[in-house]
Amino acid sequence: MSAAAAALKVLEDYMAAFNARDADAFEATINHPHVSLGPGAPVVTGPGRPIPAWSATDHSSDWSHSTLDRRQVLHDSDDKVHIAARTTRHRRDGGVIGTYDVIYVITCEGGRWGMKALSGMPAT
Repeated sequence: MSAAAAALKVLEDYMAAFNARDADAFEATINHPHVSLGPGAPVVTGPGRPIPAWSATDHSSDWSHSTLDRRQVLHDSDDKVHIAARTTRHRRDGGVIGTYDVIYVITCEGGRWGMKALSGMPAT
């Protein structure tokens, strides 16, 4: 499997685990330390600590599920891939919470592909 294909699979698995609220499967898609760049200071998380996206969509929110609306490999090498994606967070009532443009950095560490970093902002 090519690096790009492996990274896209990580992204698909990440979103499936995210939507299923499957913490173990979600953790399996992450390479730590993981860096999230959003509003404010960067957030660095280690194993067993949820990344900000996980916490922002807990059951106390109006979030139902998220979709990967588009994805494009920007750069790839043997051990790192950059993917540009557009995601949408959907409400339980069928409405839209927001649409975001996100850059994902997927790395291969110790033979295992996982998401190392992400940076997102509201889509324009």
